[in-house]
Amino acid sequence: RYPLSFNFWAKTTVSATFTSFIKRSLPAANGSTLYDQGINILIDNSNSLGIRIDNAVAQNGAIYPTSPAINDNNWHFMSVIIASNGTINLYVDGALTGSNTFGALNSSAGTFGFPSGNDGGLGTGQSSNVQMDDIRIYNRALSAAEIMALYNVTR
Repeated sequence: RYPLSFNFWAKTTVSATFTSFIKRSLPAANGSTLYDQGINILIDNSNSLGIRIDNAVAQNGAIYPTSPAINDNNWHFMSVIIASNGTINLYVDGALTGSNTFGALNSSAGTFGFPSGNDGGLGTGQSSNVQMDDIRIYNRALSAAEIMALYNVTR
């Protein structure tokens, strides 16, 4: 399932609520879907683009940069790049804002979605207060130059 690149424009005034943009939940052994297993691309508690990784197979972790704030009611171009080696890079308006390597990520069956409202876990903020546009998902890790080019072409 990896590498993957998520690229989208978003506009919001939501503050410090862990509001989800895109989320991947993994099915639990009992058939339910657990919020804490998978990937959650969100607005973190410092009003920045963040990601939480919870992996029943191995790793748990997060990248919560402290800037730039993205809840200023302006459109921002956001990119989340997940490499096959578990390195995740976050970009806002073409600039790298956070990076970490988590090692091998769980690639078992799971679905990506766009949660709205309270989805029962981290990312419980009101996604209905977030506007998204020009959502692009690639099955490869885009380079920094490709992200900057997308930002410049789509703004």
